[in-house]
Amino acid sequence: MISATLISWYLHYLLTLNLLLQYYEAGAKAMQNRIKNDDNINKAWAFANALKANGMNGVEITAMLNEHGYKTSRGCQYYHQTTMRLLK
Repeated sequence: MISATLISWYLHYLLTLNLLLQYYEAGAKAMQNRIKNDDNINKAWAFANALKANGMNGVEITAMLNEHGYKTSRGCQYYHQTTMRLLK
């Protein structure tokens, strides 16, 4: 027979997982809204896609973004992985 303590712990565990999922979804939605409204990211995205259309690879695009002064949403320079996320 399952004890009441075990059932109580399991219900608490499920509630905690549900709350964590809600917080994660809310955070992801806030991040998407912030990115959509960030003019610098939108300009960098357009610039990077134009370079990609002209045949440049990710490393070259990253160098061009940094040379032209584009910054990430946190005000940092672009790295290869950041550029790849921008181009998705």
